[in-house]
Amino acid sequence: MTQKQTGMSHPCMDPQLVHKEDIEANDYNPNRVPDPELRGLEKSIRSNGMTMPIVTFKRDDETYEIVDGFHRYLVLTEWIGEDWIPVSVIDKPLGERMMATVEHNAFRGDHKTELMGSLVESLEEEGFTPEEIAEELEKEKEEIIRLKQVVGAADEMAADQYGQSWGVQDDDES
Repeated sequence: MTQKQTGMSHPCMDPQLVHKEDIEANDYNPNRVPDPELRGLEKSIRSNGMTMPIVTFKRDDETYEIVDGFHRYLVLTEWIGEDWIPVSVIDKPLGERMMATVEHNAFRGDHKTELMGSLVESLEEEGFTPEEIAEELEKEKEEIIRLKQVVGAADEMAADQYGQSWGVQDDDES
C-alpha cells in the first residue's frame, strides 16, 4: 500500500544514509539515558543491526537535526564507529518537532513484571539457561529467578480452589 492509498506519510518508508558530520542533536530533548542502558542499546545494535532509523529534520543548510534517536546516533558514531547513519526525515515546524521528540520518548511503554516472567519462561523452554537469559537481557540472575517466581506464584494461585474461610452461622444451626 502506498502513501497515496493510505493518505498518511510514513517517513520510515524512505530511509536515507547521511554522513554523521551532517547530523546534529537538537537543543530541546529532555531525555537522558544512563550508561547501563546505553551499553544495552549498543549490545542491541551490534546484535540486531540498526532496526530503526534516526528521525531527523532537514534544515535549509542541508544538515539534519535529530528529532528522535540521539542515543542511537551517539552509540552508532562514538561507540561503534559508524560514519553513515540511516535516517528518516520529517518536515515539521520547530514546535511540532519538539512535541514529536517528547512523544517518541514518552510513548514507548514499559515492561510489566508478569509479562517479563512469562517471557523468561518461554526463553527457558527455547533452551536458554537462566544465566544466558540474564546475560542477554542485561539483568542479574537473581532478577531472572524472581521473574520466574512471579509467574509461578500467579499460576499457583490461579490453580488453587479457595473456599469460604468463615461464614455466618444462624443460632438455629448450632
